[in-house]
Amino acid sequence: MAKNKEELRQAINELPLFEMRNAGVAIDAGEDTTEFKQVKRWRSICKVDSDEDPVVYARPGYHLLQFKDMFLPFIDGIDAEMEGYLSDFGGMARLLVFPEMEELQESDSRYGLIAINSVDCTTGIIVKFCIEHGDNRFTVPSNIAGLKKKHTKNAGTVVKDYIGMVNEVKLIWRKIITEFPQYNLVRVDDNEEKTILLSDLLKKLNLGIRMDKYLNERYDTATKYGGNFTLWDLFIAAIGKIDEKNHKSEIHKDKHIEKMCKTIFDYAFVLSL
Repeated sequence: MAKNKEELRQAINELPLFEMRNAGVAIDAGEDTTEFKQVKRWRSICKVDSDEDPVVYARPGYHLLQFKDMFLPFIDGIDAEMEGYLSDFGGMARLLVFPEMEELQESDSRYGLIAINSVDCTTGIIVKFCIEHGDNRFTVPSNIAGLKKKHTKNAGTVVKDYIGMVNEVKLIWRKIITEFPQYNLVRVDDNEEKTILLSDLLKKLNLGIRMDKYLNERYDTATKYGGNFTLWDLFIAAIGKIDEKNHKSEIHKDKHIEKMCKTIFDYAFVLSL
């Protein structure tokens, strides 16, 4: 459910806190007694006031950045109202915001920012662009316009400079939504301009057997009575299929969608858009 800026601030403050604790290994002391020896080279990262298992083990010098210490400066660094979504799982949290700023709005699309922070050492701090187009959201891959940093107390200050990169993203995105619908997918190569052989495309994309089967079925349905199935249709169908599956968490679903989005943008470069 979408939240405004103040509601996001409240939700961020309610995210779990983590702490570093001494780590140890169990030593069998006999007679059903277990002793523990401290491991000096490692610390365990655990939720505060919780006896749950650690989310990860880290070196003693690891800088633990709480979710709120990343996300609160992030939203406060944007001088505008916003609509946002917050999710967390284990040692990772993801914040998606759509600021109400003129440079982030277009007639058929709006541009948002994704901030990802982890205390489990898997991601560090990541900032990406997200594009909402119709009922779908597309994550811009990091290799096009992304930022990844190690944990630092000043991480939230990057947001203003990062928004300045949006014009580059707009240019690439405009080419994708303009050009992709012009490429028709076909079963048999007819040597027509702007046609792509479906079997060759699926082989290049390497989306997996189940997804290939689903997309072939969607192609058959769309073309049964003489209709077309375009490159754009294929990618929208693939994202829709991922979205409707059951996932362990919203963060896990987002990871799968982001992987598909990277495929979309990578293929745009294959077509030299």
